[in-house]
Amino acid sequence: MKAGQSQPEDAGKKVQVISFRALKATGTFIRVLTPKVKHAFKRKLGTGEQEVLNLSIEIQPDIILIDDKKARNEAKDLGFTPIFTTNILKWAESQKIIDSYNTIRDQLVRNKIYLPE
Repeated sequence: MKAGQSQPEDAGKKVQVISFRALKATGTFIRVLTPKVKHAFKRKLGTGEQEVLNLSIEIQPDIILIDDKKARNEAKDLGFTPIFTTNILKWAESQKIIDSYNTIRDQLVRNKIYLPE
């Protein structure tokens, strides 16, 4: 992502976009966090989806990247703005960060990774 680029329209709330170089320099590109509390959810969710939602309840992010349909619906019920990997890839294509969303989607499908449309 390049400095000054806008975020995906589907992303909901604005997030500050800074260059990868700045993220690398500050060491804040990826933080691994573990939720402190396990909450009960209305839907039966996988372990990973539960951890995403548990952590989201604690840190209150602007957006949540989550592809599972039941987990997205649970996130919406909790007042969060879920976005999909599909949204990110289509936005990246519109910003010329990647050449083709369809090419990447096809590569993922060949590796048995399916994205929501």
